[in-house]
Amino acid sequence: MEAFNIIANDTDEDVTLILSGSQQDYYPQLMAKIQALNLGHRVKHLGYIDYEDIPYLYKMAKMLVMPTLFESVSIPIYEAFALGVPVCCSNVVALPEQVGDAALIFDPNNAADMADKILQLLRDAPLAAELVIRGKQRVKNFDHADYARKILAVINK
Repeated sequence: MEAFNIIANDTDEDVTLILSGSQQDYYPQLMAKIQALNLGHRVKHLGYIDYEDIPYLYKMAKMLVMPTLFESVSIPIYEAFALGVPVCCSNVVALPEQVGDAALIFDPNNAADMADKILQLLRDAPLAAELVIRGKQRVKNFDHADYARKILAVINK
């Protein structure tokens, strides 16, 4: 929320942050932070999204931002790549390897760095278009059968 607050105060664009997922764990603290920063009019929490509706959400998005601290592989990143949505993500665990040069990467513990990368993507249409091309190529190279074989090998080991 701190990164989005920087963005909301540093751009003339009418930016809106869309959140999805269930209301668990730190949801009350998240809502309190949104209110404390006076961002309620710019943040929408949609809750659980039916699988068949997800592509429409991506198609309306300017980008996917994945500020995770823990994920090793992010399915939403692959979804964004496949649907032609530029990606900004954390530099944690295996995400840099997952995205390669197809996304802007930030430190999820640094609101200024996160905001800088998001603003860069918002303001640089040629960069966003290039990341879309790279993302589509990255997901095109993803071989589901090979991935399944590797997972099974780890399980069998």
